[in-house]
Amino acid sequence: MRKTLIILAAIILLMPLSASAYEGRRGHKGNKSRKGPKNEFRQAVKSKIQDHRQQQESENKDFRKTMQNPDLRQNQRIVAIKDHRQTQYQENVAFHEKIRQEGLEHISSKLAGNERLTDEQRQTIVNHRETQYQENVTFRDQQHSESMSAIDRILGNPNLTPDERKTQMKEYRGAQKKENQAYRKTQRAENREFRQSFRPDRPNQPVE
Repeated sequence: MRKTLIILAAIILLMPLSASAYEGRRGHKGNKSRKGPKNEFRQAVKSKIQDHRQQQESENKDFRKTMQNPDLRQNQRIVAIKDHRQTQYQENVAFHEKIRQEGLEHISSKLAGNERLTDEQRQTIVNHRETQYQENVTFRDQQHSESMSAIDRILGNPNLTPDERKTQMKEYRGAQKKENQAYRKTQRAENREFRQSFRPDRPNQPVE
């Protein structure tokens, strides 16, 4: 269930792609402490993600308590787990779309007021965000599908002992975590390269 936290983190990766990140005129020093609409918006998004995460963690805690019922058969546990995962998956889909819309409105406003960028550059920035968002959707859906299959394959295997199921699920989650880390690393590299393309005269300039 912790995969939802990793997926949410992917949303944060795109938040710094505001128009000022491509101006190529201001130094990097002091950016973390500089206050303004951009940082206020970013902090607001992080706060919403934190609230969403805490809500799902609370849901998970309550759900785990229901799984302690000794009268539950294994097939009932599997159905309950998959239903819980599906519910949170749908919650995340709706939440991600809401954050996406707010991000598009924010960056469109920032880009409209940035006279240093051409119309083509503005559209390129928006297209980049949209492309990565769709990549995130595809990756998220794939991870969810694989997770549901793992539940059936491992927890639904009558030939495994409870300890073996626990071990194999832990191994599966570990492998999925590595996939998530590799995916996020690739997108961070793509973002760095994309932002650098707006600073051809400053190849060594750190990215915000």
